[in-house]
Amino acid sequence: MAKLIYVPLGCSLRSQLAEKLSQQPLGEGVLVLPNRLLTDDVRRTYANVETMGMDTLAGKLMNLNGGTDYKELSRRSQELIVQDIIDYMMENKQLTGMTTHKQLEYFGSLAHKTGFVKAMTSLVSQLSRCGATKDDIYGQMQKSFEEDELQGKNLGVCNFYLLYRQYLENNNWYDLEGKYRLAMEMLQKQDCKIPWKHIYICDFFSLDQVQINFLQALSKHVDDLVISMSYEGRRVSSDEKAKYESITKFMRASTNTVNALKILGATVASFAAEELGQAPASVAMRQLRHLGHAPAPVPAEGVESYCFASDEQEMRWVLKRIKQQLAHEKCAANRIVVAVRDFSLYSGLRQLADEYGVPVSLPQTTALVSQPLAVMLRLLLTAAGRGREAATAYLELLSCELLRLFFAVDVETASSLRTQTYFKTRQEAMQKAHELLGDETELWQQLDAFIESTKAEAAISEYAEQLTQLVQSLPLEERLGSLHKQGVPLDFMLACLRSKDAVLKAVQQLVRDYEVAKNSDYKLTLSQWNSLLQEALGQVQLTLRFGRRDGVLFTEVGNVQGLSFDSVYIMGLREGEFPQAKNENWIYNDTERKQLADAGYDLPTVGSSFDEDAYFFAQAVCAAQKELILTWHEDVGESLASSYLEEIWKLFLQPGSEEKRLDKDYVKSQTLPDFGVASAEEAYSDKRFAAADLPKIAELSGQKAPSAEQQLAAKADILRKAQQPEYNGDLQNSLPTKLLRKQIGSRFSASRLEAYAACPFRFLAEKVWLAQAAEEADDLLQPRDAGDILHQTLKNFVEPYLGSKIIDESMEDLTEELEIVFEDVCTAARNDCSSSVASVNEDIWQVEKQRLWRMLVRWLRFEYADQQRWGGFTPQAVEWDFSSKNGKPLYLTLSDGSDVSLIGRVDRIDSDGEHAFITDYKSGTPPTGSAMEQGLDLQLPVYLLAVAALSKEQLAVSGGCYYSLKEGKRKSAFLLESVGNSDLPYKKPKNAAELTWDSFKQEKEQLLKDYIERIYAGDFALAGCRRCDVYCPLHDICRVQLVSGDGGQGGESDE
Repeated sequence: MAKLIYVPLGCSLRSQLAEKLSQQPLGEGVLVLPNRLLTDDVRRTYANVETMGMDTLAGKLMNLNGGTDYKELSRRSQELIVQDIIDYMMENKQLTGMTTHKQLEYFGSLAHKTGFVKAMTSLVSQLSRCGATKDDIYGQMQKSFEEDELQGKNLGVCNFYLLYRQYLENNNWYDLEGKYRLAMEMLQKQDCKIPWKHIYICDFFSLDQVQINFLQALSKHVDDLVISMSYEGRRVSSDEKAKYESITKFMRASTNTVNALKILGATVASFAAEELGQAPASVAMRQLRHLGHAPAPVPAEGVESYCFASDEQEMRWVLKRIKQQLAHEKCAANRIVVAVRDFSLYSGLRQLADEYGVPVSLPQTTALVSQPLAVMLRLLLTAAGRGREAATAYLELLSCELLRLFFAVDVETASSLRTQTYFKTRQEAMQKAHELLGDETELWQQLDAFIESTKAEAAISEYAEQLTQLVQSLPLEERLGSLHKQGVPLDFMLACLRSKDAVLKAVQQLVRDYEVAKNSDYKLTLSQWNSLLQEALGQVQLTLRFGRRDGVLFTEVGNVQGLSFDSVYIMGLREGEFPQAKNENWIYNDTERKQLADAGYDLPTVGSSFDEDAYFFAQAVCAAQKELILTWHEDVGESLASSYLEEIWKLFLQPGSEEKRLDKDYVKSQTLPDFGVASAEEAYSDKRFAAADLPKIAELSGQKAPSAEQQLAAKADILRKAQQPEYNGDLQNSLPTKLLRKQIGSRFSASRLEAYAACPFRFLAEKVWLAQAAEEADDLLQPRDAGDILHQTLKNFVEPYLGSKIIDESMEDLTEELEIVFEDVCTAARNDCSSSVASVNEDIWQVEKQRLWRMLVRWLRFEYADQQRWGGFTPQAVEWDFSSKNGKPLYLTLSDGSDVSLIGRVDRIDSDGEHAFITDYKSGTPPTGSAMEQGLDLQLPVYLLAVAALSKEQLAVSGGCYYSLKEGKRKSAFLLESVGNSDLPYKKPKNAAELTWDSFKQEKEQLLKDYIERIYAGDFALAGCRRCDVYCPLHDICRVQLVSGDGGQGGESDE
């Protein structure tokens, strides 16, 4: 019979059991542990002791006794089988080997939802783990529910469970729970093989019923079966006859397991911490072992609590404190643990640890589905489909990150094709792309061939084979090796290469899953195949950088039981996060689960998830030998401190008091942690945050009295810019110049440079990282489309009048002529399937069309009056293009001797034969008058430079302006001399030498060169905009608004 041994909180019998096994002949004993951390801990000290998990133990016993003919199901295979059974029950579909049909009518349309398949798969596992059998499931349901409640859902669940179990048995399959059932069947044999004489099970906090049944069967064959758990209660009754154990909430998660083992006849023993030699030295650490009881409070020496304003501040403070510990050699790195409830809420922790230089055991990982290869495959399969979605995916594919490694793509052209042109089919998009993006490469041809050959429906084995051949044929190794010589980071190379292997393994596993549950010839639609692949890749985490075995341990609290550390940090102690409500399965609510528990089916509940969290917290707290640091953060000033903190605080006294216990108010009054600053005194005494900085920060922020949070955030930004410039957009020392120049190219439009001038950090995101794709065309008229229609109409109307004036014609005739031109342009746009205008809703189009027409009529009236007052100037050119297409871009020579080209199209040039005046039409808001002086308006300067340098007539430039189509007037005019137009008054500067063409040309050319050279150098340093756009992809990262206190509202126009 098994022996059950209790140990106190924070203790473990693991080392003693491992020591005992190490003295036995090799192979005669095994130590069964719940997780890899504990297994590694034993193996480091006892190399000759065999260790494994409980599932592995059951699997080995099954295989040793003839269970090799059975096939184990993966979770995906299990879900496929569940889907088949649901279809069989709902739609009378055939199911191999099944003759008895059962109904599942209660669930109706829910049965066809993907979420229902996952919920039923989970419920089947839960029923099996709590001991449900084919023979007694109806009887147990009868005990749980009234007769009328047995209809509908409960009957459907019973029917489903029976069919599921029968279907697995018919096909010699087993799931995880089935592994234990098969192992128990093997243990019923007279000649069953068990290689171990000693089986020790240690540090599990609970065992489900199927595991308990398995151990009961195992105990009949093994004389030395020991189960050791951390468990304790206390005597509370003074009546000797009525003594009983009162279990605190921190032990409830283990109670059912303990009671079940007692009922099965396990003998019970217990050890005190002193007997195990595991009692902490300090009074405060020993006091933690009384968690959940009510002992007299003691001084909180070594127990600290801190509250933060955000999760980032919380993480940074913890990392800084650990770094100080290591720097002063107060503690070895592997004697420190940082525990959280759910690591998915702390995805940036490894990167922050690297930033602080803290050695950690945590590997740096990333989701495979987000890697460039996976993104390319998703777009490729989407492009192989039909319709507009396929066309959009094809154009996005051409500018995706992976393909840019293999051939140069004009990213801006590809992006504009996708966002500004409406393609009904992928074939139209392919044709246009090949016309505009240059010659095909071999890889491009290969991808096109893949797309064309991909079937709309095929067997999963066929899809998998096609994809495998493509991935294997990609010359990633060769290309990445070449790029590494040019400076591509090694981490990026490794991620790409590991992605290739991981994708191939994921595809192979998908085929195996279908071979088991269905067959490899099972047919899927292309959309189903793409979704299935993305789901599979989404479940794979790539390790980019491995953790250090001697580093600080970062782990979830569920892994800490049975371990001890000098310093224990527990982060995220806030309600909703730790403890965390966990909805186990929506098919049965907690009330129904309680009814089932009363009849013997103890399914997990929200309450049991809280019990588990309480147990994990207690074990993590009691793992501390010298100090315990507890942290949490608040949202918008609302207190979200975990109830567990109250349990800790009631154990300790406030410093200097003999009566008052710790509480939240006291803790918060003593802490002001912000970006690694634990108190106000520390913040102002830190040499890097000199008090002299504060007036300057206040002045920069535009506030007379910036808040403490803004002061500290600003000072932290100053530090960050000085010490970690790459995190502030300054990549001059961390990004290969050649690679950056190749990706950006040597052609620059005025709008592209304006984007850099406005915010280099946003330029980095949108133009280099391509972090935010522009919105795709839809059934509304987009501003860009409206602008194109207006520009084309004006071009077609003015072109016949070049060199002359329209005032010789009547306004009535001109209006009629303009309307004809406008109708022709609109008709062409609506009939052009490659134009997004074609997709605009008809009702919306009619409204928008009238709006555009009103703008044009307003322009015609202005133009007619303007030509009357403007003497010798007449329209000279419209849509004047200077670009590589026409062989006449404007070239600039940079300081290193290399040339770049400026390209663009001038809407209109007016001339008197010697002088030129530039007009740029704006359907939106034109730049303000001061934007050119500030270096933010580059369109007019670039256009003026181009006309002066490239016009055939060698015209002298007099100035330029914007014409607002919305307002019907000129805006932001710039003049070097008078042009004889009362609407364009010339104000002579006080110092005429300051504003000549030569000085203007020299100043603007130097400005443009500076911008381009800074881009090539990787200078994307954060520079706050006057108006920070909330739609910027880096809006929540740059933190300009927090430092400035602006809130993103911006100032008023200075025009």
